Amino acid sequence: MTPRQKNLALYTAAAVCGVGAIACAAWAVLAPVEVDPPAIPPHRNARAATTTTAPAGLPPLAAFENVWSLPLRKPLTGPATTANVTPAPPDVPPPNPAASVPLTLLGTIGDSTAILRTQAGAVEVKSVGDTTAGVKILSVRPSQVEVDFNGQRVLLSKPKDPL
Repeated sequence: MTPRQKNLALYTAAAVCGVGAIACAAWAVLAPVEVDPPAIPPHRNARAATTTTAPAGLPPLAAFENVWSLPLRKPLTGPATTANVTPAPPDVPPPNPAASVPLTLLGTIGDSTAILRTQAGAVEVKSVGDTTAGVKILSVRPSQVEVDFNGQRVLLSKPKDPL
């Protein structure tokens, strides 16, 4: 069977299903089924919907009266106390270890080379594993360099260009 014949067969099947769905919807609207409601004989001793007797195995409703009479809108514990409450100290941000690193990231070349500026203003090109000014280059990513400075891993990011 060629692809054209397959497409024709699928389109024909879809059209037949669509026409069948429309025919079913029209038949449901035009020829509804008549259903007579079942006849329910009235009970001789019809009672109210609520009963005062409990079904087998359950306690009677009167047994729950002490629970229903509990005041629900009261404090769960004693009165609220405000004594000996000290305010929380303000959050002090931790020191930024990147601020103490004697290098500034100027840029990166690929994932292996970083262009750094020392505090003296000299520009150096360093690769992963190199050391300069007491700082060891651990990894290089675009616009970021991870370094080891005084035993701490610090992530240096390229500063945004002021525009």
